[in-house]
Amino acid sequence: MKEAALQKLLRITRQFIKLRTYGHLWNALRKLHYADLASLIENLRPAEQQTVLQLFFDRGMDTGQLAEIISEIKPELAVSILAQFDTVRIAQIFEELSSDDAASLITLFPEDVQIDLLKKIKREESADIQEQLAYPEESAGRIMSGDFLALTEETSVGDAISAIQLASEDVEVPFYLYVVDDEQRLKGVVSLKQLILVNSRLQLAEIMNADVYKVDVFTDQEEVAAVVADYNLLAIPVVDEGDRLVGVVTVDDVVDIIQNEATEDIYKLAGVNQDYSTDLPVGRSLAKRIPWLLTSLLTTSVSALVVGLFQAEILQGVFLAVFMPIVAALGGVVGNQSVAIMVRELVLGNLDWKK
Repeated sequence: MKEAALQKLLRITRQFIKLRTYGHLWNALRKLHYADLASLIENLRPAEQQTVLQLFFDRGMDTGQLAEIISEIKPELAVSILAQFDTVRIAQIFEELSSDDAASLITLFPEDVQIDLLKKIKREESADIQEQLAYPEESAGRIMSGDFLALTEETSVGDAISAIQLASEDVEVPFYLYVVDDEQRLKGVVSLKQLILVNSRLQLAEIMNADVYKVDVFTDQEEVAAVVADYNLLAIPVVDEGDRLVGVVTVDDVVDIIQNEATEDIYKLAGVNQDYSTDLPVGRSLAKRIPWLLTSLLTTSVSALVVGLFQAEILQGVFLAVFMPIVAALGGVVGNQSVAIMVRELVLGNLDWKK
């Protein structure tokens, strides 16, 4: 949502809440896209967030719709919002989330709450979440989705199309059909375009592309994003040590990865933690930034000491003092440029530490 539209929506929402005209507020919000509702909630005050969420419940918004909104909100804020509900309701929302979204959120809760939630979530969904939590953070296994469609090589094209139609609501991205053997080992991939254009009596083994781009469950998420970007994929299959298909990483997850990694790299340039935000209280903001500020103070103190050693020379040629801020400014600019270029090249894989 554009900033101007968001600010207008915020004003309307706050005015309706102030006047307690919740019917008008519901009419204004109910037709908005989930992502727009998420942006609105992120910019509301805690009390206003609670009012809006309570309105959704009172007006009969189902758990699936609420889960869609929660999945679009920043994880830390989503958890603080969910913490206002009892664990039964949180578990119901988690059951509607994809397993990768649920796994990323549940780790932000205290350990005792995590255990309680996993007990209350339906057995199948809970097993999927625990399976993903077993993989390292920022790995393909942690961010993959288990909502994919895989059929055996002997399946006919006609039967495959019927399977897609039946499973369309349960499959996150039905752009690819994966072909596996009886032991779930990945053998090939078929696009929907191929299925539509070929004879319905052909078997998948006859039309599949056996040269599949895939990643291992332990592959770093940044490398996953690079593969998807390099080969213009909409989704990439994830396999385990036995080459068995266990999940897929979709392009929407890759966009989030690229954004998060870019943010991390930019913050690293300034020596700021990735979780830094302008919304942090002053105390926490200082705690996160002061180590690098102290480092800068120490190094500049050394510079001042060096200048002090040459006081006699500066007194003999006072015009030299004019150039001191110029040299410092140019040094800072050149340093920032060099660090930005080098870090970016390292991230893109165009440079190694030896070079």
